[in-house]
Amino acid sequence: MSRCRPFYAGAALATIALGLFSRRPGWPEWVYLYVGDALYATMALFWAGSLFPKVPPRRLALASLTTCWLIEFSQAWHPLWLDDLRENRLVALVLGRGFVASDLLCYCVGAG
Repeated sequence: MSRCRPFYAGAALATIALGLFSRRPGWPEWVYLYVGDALYATMALFWAGSLFPKVPPRRLALASLTTCWLIEFSQAWHPLWLDDLRENRLVALVLGRGFVASDLLCYCVGAG
């Protein structure tokens, strides 16, 4: 079993675009609060599929979910150097800014 790397990379980029679009004003509150977080885990799954084309889908989903959860839990940690990094918009999009427990469920949906 092997995946088409360009397809998965393209899907990851499209998922990023959808996630950013979900943060635009005008959406219902639930879209703004939850959809982007679910798409974050989906994006992680697509990147993992692109990087590791021979790994079974369940293992990719578990690895993506674990990565998202670790990043979320890291948001409860606020050393000055990390908060300074998070001031950069790109870094904040990847690492987030603050722990939100509901994001953990959103990641389960996205990785599923």
